Amino acid sequence: MKNSFKTWAVLGLLAMIAVIIVNAMAVMLPLNGMSTGAISDRYPNLFVPAGFTFSIWSVIYSLLLTYTIYHLIVAFSAPGARIPYHTLESVLNLFVVSCFLNISWIFCWHYLQVRLSVIVMLLFLSTLIYIYRKLLPLRGELTVTQKVCTRLPFSVYLGWISVATIANITALLVDMGWQGAGIEAATWSSIMTVVATLLGIYFLVKFKDLAYALVIAWALYGIYSRQGADNAMVGNVAQACLILLLAGAVFTFIRKKSVHTAVD
Repeated sequence: MKNSFKTWAVLGLLAMIAVIIVNAMAVMLPLNGMSTGAISDRYPNLFVPAGFTFSIWSVIYSLLLTYTIYHLIVAFSAPGARIPYHTLESVLNLFVVSCFLNISWIFCWHYLQVRLSVIVMLLFLSTLIYIYRKLLPLRGELTVTQKVCTRLPFSVYLGWISVATIANITALLVDMGWQGAGIEAATWSSIMTVVATLLGIYFLVKFKDLAYALVIAWALYGIYSRQGADNAMVGNVAQACLILLLAGAVFTFIRKKSVHTAVD
């Protein structure tokens, strides 16, 4: 088990480096002569957040690098009695798949293959959900360090890709010339904003996952910042959802802290 874990730990780090290189190429070259943001502007809609919101990718990639380096250290250190190697190895396998899907999406998006990008994004989202579910049974087994280096990266990653999937599908509908089936653009954006908020609330209630909810809140703040000045309805809905989600996060944090205090 330990030897195969070493192999996947190395592959995980190499896959993460490949993701960073391709994403850097997308910005610096850029791929197909267009930046990721410029391509997004080709499919205007009211669900797109402000540009600064995408700085979260630096947080995500920092967490994922921490994840890969930590597991590389674990793999090549003395066996630890509290390390669930089997589960962590299966997650590393899936992580490598997620890296391949991340890179694939970048190429699909930059070469304007919007329909294909949605298919890849849905596979990407499904893989992260599968990783998240695999890690759930370990909540009570992992140390604080293991939680930060193993569970936290995927909570943040899944949160952002959840929002990105909604945005990607919206871009596809714009590309297809969909007129909203009688639903105005502001109403459609507001509905999608509520859907994203409900996802955040679900993860708070079901899994007590503050990180996931705060990522959704960051996306809502981005939507409010970009769209609020031009569309009162979208701005008001995003603001209300942001306040609701932050209130839920604070309530969940207080409850978690009170439970831990009671146990201690």
